[in-house]
Amino acid sequence: MPRQAVVPGHQFVSLGAQLAPETVPGFDQMAYNLFLFPLQNISSVIGQVLNPAFSKIQDDNERFRSAYLRSCMLIGLISFPVIAGLGVVAHPFIEAVLGKQWLPVVPLFQLLAPIGLFQSVHTTVGHIYLAKGRTDLGFRVGLVLTAITVSGFLVGVRWGTIGVAAAYFVVYFLLLYPGLRIPFSLIGLTVSGFLRHLWPQLCITLVMALTCIAWLAGLRAAGITKPVIQLVSTVTIGAFVYVGALLLIRPVVLQHFESAMESSQTPLARHILVATRAFVR
Repeated sequence: MPRQAVVPGHQFVSLGAQLAPETVPGFDQMAYNLFLFPLQNISSVIGQVLNPAFSKIQDDNERFRSAYLRSCMLIGLISFPVIAGLGVVAHPFIEAVLGKQWLPVVPLFQLLAPIGLFQSVHTTVGHIYLAKGRTDLGFRVGLVLTAITVSGFLVGVRWGTIGVAAAYFVVYFLLLYPGLRIPFSLIGLTVSGFLRHLWPQLCITLVMALTCIAWLAGLRAAGITKPVIQLVSTVTIGAFVYVGALLLIRPVVLQHFESAMESSQTPLARHILVATRAFVR
């Protein structure tokens, strides 16, 4: 049986609980559940169709790179605003949906959210190892990266679960480059080229996040503190800014999205395509 590539970081909750047992039980688990939700329900769903497609073109690096980049761009189109948005509205979201007793989750989740944003596309490197028949390399790389990550946990544990999360944040971004560079070398892709294709979505997401932060600050300054009002209004503003910027700028990923909708046979996809083109006109 081929070895599976290891994605560092998925051990955060169990290790965090073991290394920092003095924290309130359940908070680290809840933060990680919220962190994993977009990854499991966006990246994983799209990723299910990648392996068969990549296997058919595994010997053609040019086609492989093109297909891989399109897939990551489409994942980022959805996951970037969702994860960034959850990080921005973490406080009103958790208070409105889960209750005030879960507010200690907020700083943990806000530390994990930037990681989740990049990990939504980072996790796809496992498909490169698999399609190229190099799961052995992916396994070894994953073990090394995980060992370094765990060492970071041991440094952060003296500050409790928040220290473990902060250590994970620092170590993850320090290891991001080699974690991408090694699998990308198998298909002749550079990290800079990869980030260049994701840059439009990242920029639009940043504009959306900053707008939502400013909106929330304005609500609080105006004395509007009800979490439901803060949550609903901020999500609405964020969606308007993100979708509006996409339709105004029309980055390449939007063309890929329209092509994906055209090739889909579902009624929902056709309705989304019609709505998208109507707004453009």
